[in-house]
Amino acid sequence: MIPGDKKKPFHRKKWFTELIGPIPTLVAATVTAYLNYVDPPKRQLSYWLMAGIAWLVVVTVIKVANEVAETKEAKKKQQHEGLRGAVRVLYSMLMAQAGLEESRDGQLRITIHRVIPPEEKPKRGEELEQILPYFGSNDNGLHRRFSVSVGIIGRMVREKEKEPLFATRENEDPSAFIKELVRNWGFTEVDARNVSSDRRTWLAVPVTSNEKEVIAVIYLDSNQRDFFTKPIIQSVVNGCEGIVSYIREKYQS
Repeated sequence: MIPGDKKKPFHRKKWFTELIGPIPTLVAATVTAYLNYVDPPKRQLSYWLMAGIAWLVVVTVIKVANEVAETKEAKKKQQHEGLRGAVRVLYSMLMAQAGLEESRDGQLRITIHRVIPPEEKPKRGEELEQILPYFGSNDNGLHRRFSVSVGIIGRMVREKEKEPLFATRENEDPSAFIKELVRNWGFTEVDARNVSSDRRTWLAVPVTSNEKEVIAVIYLDSNQRDFFTKPIIQSVVNGCEGIVSYIREKYQS
């Protein structure tokens, strides 16, 4: 299985160290300030101690906030970095083969969805998770979760397909497209209205484990009805073979 984000125990996070480090100093300073405050001759000194305590609290809060922000940014860059690189290469290769310039207008979008393993106890309707942002689009979608009961990705996992699945929308009319999603792909009408209405064609390639179980799906779609020609589909299959091998080596070895 492809793992999701592994959360460190809070006591191993740097921001926690930054937070608890000043506590002994704060406690000692607070007690000293109080003792000086109740002793009138030393009350002036207690005011200086209180100001120092306030300063220490502010500095600690700023340091913790900075550590949290830096940790999130580093995690974002490192997560599934190898898969990002592989999918980026696949995207560039396919756009070049199609004779198109790389862009973010959705002519081609590629991402990967993982099957959330039972040990992670996914909620009902959240059995699949998008683990990469879309390449070729301004849409992100990262960490989006949805059910195996809907869409071409859900069908691939549900029916344990071992070969790529290809589909083209039947109708250009938006209302008819919603009905098509409900009728053919298991969406509720509410969920169907949230599907990108400019998609014309879809392609899903299974990622199987060493035990031949579908553990992820490489997903591609396009706003051009004729984008996935036979040569393009063959290139997708060939490129995905390398991605599948990488996933097996990295996550299952």
